[in-house]
Amino acid sequence: MEKICGVEDGESYTRFAVISRAGRESGERAVLIFAVPNVAGALYKALGPIANRGINMTLIYSRPTRLSPWDYYFVVEVEAGEGLDDAVEEMKRYTTMLKVAGRYNVIRI
Repeated sequence: MEKICGVEDGESYTRFAVISRAGRESGERAVLIFAVPNVAGALYKALGPIANRGINMTLIYSRPTRLSPWDYYFVVEVEAGEGLDDAVEEMKRYTTMLKVAGRYNVIRI
């Protein structure tokens, strides 16, 4: 098989995850899963507590909820530092569902 070289834009990275039923109470990153009402500005309001505390968001994506059309779950990865617990509590005011899916450390090789 012929190897194709030079097709990438730069250095490539692959993420791996170790999954466990035992949750972690600490870690340098956290993943939040939440849903918001289907109204203008709902996502903006839900993310406000993260931004207002200067917490860096490293990833965000959405997935359909399958409950009704145009409803989505949002998955957010943030740097889990000081103020995250307060931000999560405030986010509950603007979300219809919110869960801290887990916390973990990033291993750099």
